[in-house]
Amino acid sequence: MAEDYKDKPKFQTEFERGDDGLKTAWLIHTSLVEENVNAYFYWDLIWDNGGLVFLESPYYKYQWRSEKGFYRTDEYYAFKHFSGFIKSGFYRIEVEEGHNRIKVSAYISPDNKELIIVGINTLVIEQKIKLNIHDFNFSESEIYTSVFVKDGEKMAYEGLLDEEGFLLLPQHSIVTIRLLADSI
Repeated sequence: MAEDYKDKPKFQTEFERGDDGLKTAWLIHTSLVEENVNAYFYWDLIWDNGGLVFLESPYYKYQWRSEKGFYRTDEYYAFKHFSGFIKSGFYRIEVEEGHNRIKVSAYISPDNKELIIVGINTLVIEQKIKLNIHDFNFSESEIYTSVFVKDGEKMAYEGLLDEEGFLLLPQHSIVTIRLLADSI
């Protein structure tokens, strides 16, 4: 169908209701990179049995996991690694992946002043990768990491990208790097 209707945008919506942020991130990556979709929709925002935000029963406050009766799920954080940084008008650029279990995609702003890189480590061991960023000179960077193992931090600010471009990907994690172009 994609070949017959090249002028039509392609959308993807989630189709699995698990509680696994890593699988959600991997599915978003696959949809954007391999299926070349224009948008990924996650309509399952707030539900009492899953979604991006989990609502706890108002009748059983003593069973709540949170103080306010709701909490963000792992899927929320997986989705945020993409939607919190990749804005309208950004487009995906090609990336060479060195390892089939490390998923990397990159998106650039329409004015070429912001580059977003999302890396997913699907392995059970941490990986150190080197980012070779060509044709994009940047003066500012931010790194955010979510780890999807027991008690793993979510959307933790990790600081700046080092000068050599090395990046540590913890086991079962998503890392988003935001680069801002040099001012000319």
